Amino acid sequence: MHDGYGDRERGDDRGPQPEGSMQRILPAGVIAVEHWGLGCEQDLLPEEARCVEKAVAKRRLEFAAGRRCARLALARLGVTPGPLLPDEDRTPRWPSAIVGSITHSGAYCAAAVGWMAQFRGIGIDAEQLGAVDSSLWPTVCSAGELAWLGSQPAEEHAALATKFFCAKEAFYKCQYAATGRWLDFHDVAVNVAADTFAATTAAARGGLSATGAFWIGNGVVLAALAIAAGPAGA
Repeated sequence: MHDGYGDRERGDDRGPQPEGSMQRILPAGVIAVEHWGLGCEQDLLPEEARCVEKAVAKRRLEFAAGRRCARLALARLGVTPGPLLPDEDRTPRWPSAIVGSITHSGAYCAAAVGWMAQFRGIGIDAEQLGAVDSSLWPTVCSAGELAWLGSQPAEEHAALATKFFCAKEAFYKCQYAATGRWLDFHDVAVNVAADTFAATTAAARGGLSATGAFWIGNGVVLAALAIAAGPAGA
């Protein structure tokens, strides 16, 4: 599972927003910082810059915005971060005892972090509203989810399809931090409500479940959730 269906640039540049929309839909204890606008390569530390030196300009700017948001979030958590390099699986190599997630879509980017002592996993995702067109629905949704989506009013299809995509991406990132399992869209079952969702995997695929929340605004859909550490997240 991956980001990137139909990214479109929004063009504004409001900079980092430490008390933004992503923060409001995450549980207490998770720190989020979001950025509206393009990133700046000068924000990259030398080691980070080398990781994307051969990438296209758009990827370098997204990477820079994500790393800046992550460092600001870590600082608010009381952690002094060094370079945030990609691991072998391309996920960020967070500081010891930290779990986190980064997302970007168009000119929006956010990072969320928390302590492993509190959270087994954190997952956030952003996608341009309506980017998941009907040709992608069978890839993202199971037969049951497709039937439910098709039964909803036509004017709600664009938002609901994007919600399914974002919820599954956020849950995938969250569970991956806890289990290290690679999942497909159809491995995750999601029930979507107006502002919340519930996601789960079968026992054979990890047997995890969690609830999350949505935010929609400025042409972007956000989804976020966290799995608590200990018995509550088992």
